[in-house]
Amino acid sequence: MSHVHPRGWVYFSHPETRVVTNDDIRVPKVLDTIEKYTMTYPLCDLVDGMELLVPHDPQPSEHMFSLVVNHNSCMAGYSLKEVISTEGMEADHGV
Repeated sequence: MSHVHPRGWVYFSHPETRVVTNDDIRVPKVLDTIEKYTMTYPLCDLVDGMELLVPHDPQPSEHMFSLVVNHNSCMAGYSLKEVISTEGMEADHGV
């Protein structure tokens, strides 16, 4: 899906995989690069309300440049562990 940011730039998302990028995936080579990159990322660890912002011209396995966004807790970081919310975990574990 393509979107227009309120500030005017175009970006793309894939709701099922929870991937977002500013790179133009309508260009086959760009799409191929994004797909190769995301195949090496643990997308299955993203929960509802989370997205992975893939950097420009990504290289497979260089995930330190990806931004993980957790819209539920209004957090973003370069590590999945940084943005996973602990809300509800405390109640589940009696903490």
